[in-house]
Parts: sequence; C-alpha cells; structure tokens
Amino acid sequence: AARASLSAAEQHQVAAKASWSLAQKAHERQTQLAEQNMIAAEQLDRSATDLDRSRAELRSAEFGVDVASHQLAAAETLLRVSSASSSVENRELVDIRSPISGSVLQRFRQSEGVVQPGEALLELGDPSALEVVVEVQSFDAVKLKPGMTVQLEAWGGERLQASVSTVEPVGFTEVSALGVEEQRVRVIVDIEDERERWEALGDGYRVDAHFLLWQTEGALTVPESSVFREDGVAYTFVIDKERVRRQVINVGNGNGFDLEVLSGLQVGERVVRHPDNKLYDGARVRVEL
Repeated sequence: AARASLSAAEQHQVAAKASWSLAQKAHERQTQLAEQNMIAAEQLDRSATDLDRSRAELRSAEFGVDVASHQLAAAETLLRVSSASSSVENRELVDIRSPISGSVLQRFRQSEGVVQPGEALLELGDPSALEVVVEVQSFDAVKLKPGMTVQLEAWGGERLQASVSTVEPVGFTEVSALGVEEQRVRVIVDIEDERERWEALGDGYRVDAHFLLWQTEGALTVPESSVFREDGVAYTFVIDKERVRRQVINVGNGNGFDLEVLSGLQVGERVVRHPDNKLYDGARVRVEL
C-alpha cells in the first residue's frame, strides 16, 4: 500500500508539472500579446493567477511525494524492527529523519521512553513559509476580501507589506480585556516582502495588522467634523469672505478623520471645522489664522 501511494503521488507530481509548464507557456504568450495591446489586462491577470495556482499545485504534489516516500520508509523500518530478534544484541537503532527542511518548533518528549504508534515527538515548521493569523471582529471581517493590502507593524522591525490570503467562514467567541464577549474571525495574511527583511520573525510572535480597505489618488477631503446631515443630505458651511454659506456636498469614503468629497466643493475653499447649532446660512464670521 505504501508503494502504491508513492506511485500515485509521483504520477500526481508529473501531472502537476505538466499543468504548470502549460500555464507558464500560456502566461508568456499572454504577456507578449499584452505588450502589443492585443488583449485586455484582465486576461493577463487571469493567466498570472492560473500560473500561480499551478505552481502551488506542483509544490503540493512535491510535498505529497516526500510524505509518501517517508511513509514507505517507515513501513520498511517497521518490518525490519518487528522481524528482529528479541535479544539485545540484535536490536536495531532507527534513525527518524525530518520529512522537511526547517526548524524544530516544539519538542513533545524530553527524555527517552516507550513511544506509542502515532505519538508526536517533534513539531517542525518551515520559517520561510510563515503566515500571519489575525483575529478580527466579525463586523470588520465582512469588509475584508482576499488580495487586500495589509501592513504589518510593531513586530520589532520595519513595516512589512502583506496581503489577505483567506478570511475563514467560521467565527468564534472571545472575551475582551474588558470582559465583553466578541465574535471574532481568523484572517490569514501572507507576507510579501523578501525573507531577509523578516527572517527574525518567528512562530507565535506578535504583530499589528493594518488592513487597507480603500484608497484614492488625489482625493479632495474635508474634516469629518465639518460635515453635518439633515434628512440624509450632507452639508458643510463654506466661508465666503466674512460670511458662511451652507453648501450641499456629496461625500464618499471616510477614515474616521476625513471624508472624501465627490462634488460640491472646490480645492482651496475654506469650511467651518466644528459648526454648532447656532450657525446659520449667511451668518457673519471672523477668520483667525
């Protein structure tokens, strides 16, 4: 059975390698066509995604071959040990080799002793394949999508660029420091910077994640405190010489401090930052700089 599993894994690896080679050639053709402006950018992005997916499938198939090879070696070792004589002179010492190149993250057994079949001895991991797990409140998690930009800070080094890989579909209950029950969702984040910039980052370390929900180049903004609403319409007071003019504006996204102005204001116009209830259209004001 172990030999058959290895053969199946090897055939899967061959198929995955063929798919990756085909995706690579297709992406090269799409790149050439894109340079000649003969295809849409969306087609080029789709071919790049197919290439990344086939590369990941090939790597998974290679891991499958490694696992099947170690399972076959384990089965052969079991046959040798079980067929050995019960005398001490004929006992065999069995070398247990790591199935991956990486680091020991945890050691479950500190001393020699009887080991049951299937019992864990060590926990291994590849530091270069490190990913970040962020626990986000559920009402924030619904705003996140795979591919969104993430900035990682407060880990002990410079800011790192990352992206959302997976937003898990299942939430869980967590009690906050104030004793409030919160529904949280785990978000998996992939680090995109070079390994040299975050090689000191290890398993179980703490980071602060900032998710970029939207961005606009050259946006016209006003302080959010200068905008008030009546019957669902947004207004602001524009300073026109020594008087204020009540102006209807159309606002877009905000970040809690500033609001994006889509229409109703021009660059350079001055607005009242904190208008109170006594301020009215045409009221005389004094500007102090």
